[in-house]
Amino acid sequence: MYEITLDAVNVGERAKIAKNAASGAMGRRLLDLGFTEGAEVRHLFDAVSGSPMAFLIRGTVIALRRDDAAGIVVRKESADGSYT
Repeated sequence: MYEITLDAVNVGERAKIAKNAASGAMGRRLLDLGFTEGAEVRHLFDAVSGSPMAFLIRGTVIALRRDDAAGIVVRKESADGSYT
């Protein structure tokens, strides 16, 4: 299975959360925001500086710093619509 971190997903691409690898308070906060295993997420856009990054998850747009997005492991959507 091909897994990457959320910060490596390109703008416009979709992915599914494989696991939340963030620890401590930020890990708990990400879970509270819906970044749970199996949730679909789409990278909407980045700030001009590259951070924060905006994601659509569970019908809500969430902005994350690039470092925080790096704590979420995802499986990217392939061309046929499945997740690799």
